This record gives sequence, structure tokens and C-alpha cells, in this order.
Amino acid sequence: MYNIGREADTFINAKVDTISRGKTRSNQSRINELEDQLDRLILVNRALWELLSEKTNLTDDELFSKAAEIDMRDGELDGKLRKELKKCASCGRTLNPRHQKCMYCGSENLKNDAFDAIK
Repeated sequence: MYNIGREADTFINAKVDTISRGKTRSNQSRINELEDQLDRLILVNRALWELLSEKTNLTDDELFSKAAEIDMRDGELDGKLRKELKKCASCGRTLNPRHQKCMYCGSENLKNDAFDAIK
């Protein structure tokens, strides 16, 4: 009887280890995808900044100043851009960012700027 219990424990532990390794691989794969996306975004942002600064003579200081201004829109200078809660123009209630219409009055939740579509 004791051997059966130990065999069951061994079997269960082996299954848990297999599942854990699978999840670890899946998590690592997702991390790799996100790192690749981040690298591409950095590359495109660098190219855009270099083009913009060459064509307009904007300086790095002006870029940093604008970044700080945008960062402060959420009230905290922390290097992060948090999603802003938006209010419905019709009823004034807080909008759910996942919905295209106000959940309360049905008014269209129109995008305010080009970046709203990707938030």
C-alpha cells in the first residue's frame, strides 16, 4: 500500500514538473516576443527622432522636456504613461476603454487622438 502511495506521488510530481516546464517555456516565449516588439519600437522611435531632429533642428533637451510634460499628465513624474480615465461627453460617466460606446447612455466613444486606438 505504501508503494502505491509513493508511486502516485511520484507520478503526480512528474506531471506537475512537466506542466511547470511547459508554462515556463510558454512564459519565456512570451517574454522573447515582447522583447522583440520592444526592440522594434525602439528602432522605429530612434529613426523617427533622428529624422525629426534633422529636419526641424529640435534638440534632445526639447524632446526630454516634452516627454516629462506628457509623463506628468497622470500627475506623477515616473517615466510611465498610464491610461487616462475618460468621461462620456453626453452623460459625464466614466467610459470603459474597451467599449466603443458609453455603457450608460449609448453615446459613441469617439477616439480623441491617434494613440487612443492602440491603448
